[in-house]
Amino acid sequence: MILTPHPILIELAIGPVYTHGLFFAMGALAGALVLAHQRQFFERSLGWMLERSVYIFIFGILAARFAFLLSYPSIWDSVSQIFSFWDGGLVSYGGILGGALVVLAQARAFPIAKRPQWYATVVLACLLGWGIGRFGNFFAGDSVGVASTHWSFFYGRIPIQIFESVLCFSVYFIVRGWLAGNPWRVVYVSGLAYFLGRAVIDTWRDESVVLMLHVSQWISVLVALGIVIIWRYRAEKRVG
Repeated sequence: MILTPHPILIELAIGPVYTHGLFFAMGALAGALVLAHQRQFFERSLGWMLERSVYIFIFGILAARFAFLLSYPSIWDSVSQIFSFWDGGLVSYGGILGGALVVLAQARAFPIAKRPQWYATVVLACLLGWGIGRFGNFFAGDSVGVASTHWSFFYGRIPIQIFESVLCFSVYFIVRGWLAGNPWRVVYVSGLAYFLGRAVIDTWRDESVVLMLHVSQWISVLVALGIVIIWRYRAEKRVG
């Protein structure tokens, strides 16, 4: 028996609770708590840290929506569509880029010596939040893997969303112990592990192939290469 996805988790008197939105809200909350846990190091209040979390989440969602509309320009009807993300249609890499730009802007609020810790803390928050959110994709039947009769319990498709969740959780628990001693290591290792892992997982993604790879795989490989170049450049600069 092949199961079917459940985009609506439960119906309440006030309306439906969407699986996708619920899990990403839970992920956003988990990420905000990671940032809040570090508030004493950054000498900021709980409210200040939570406010920054909201900015990252909102701009990430808007960027993910905008990237989707750029990828599928034929569905544009009006500019207001960029705000109707509840209708579905988000591109994860757009959200990552949008969130990263906000994080870089927010880092200016801290002394230079504390900025690596800020970047590493946000990376940890994103790993945990993204790992939770991807379960929403799975239960809602979004960002699916290719069909396979061997995975009938997982809606008849290879569960790449769960693979990605496991990847995020694994990297999170491996690198979080480095936060206090080597925050840059957290950033570089997490980035490499995620994007290289994503390049492998998306082998089973149900989308078209361009030059032997899916578009998401090409992006993952290029981003991973960029991380290696920056890492080596910074290492050589310190030695020099």
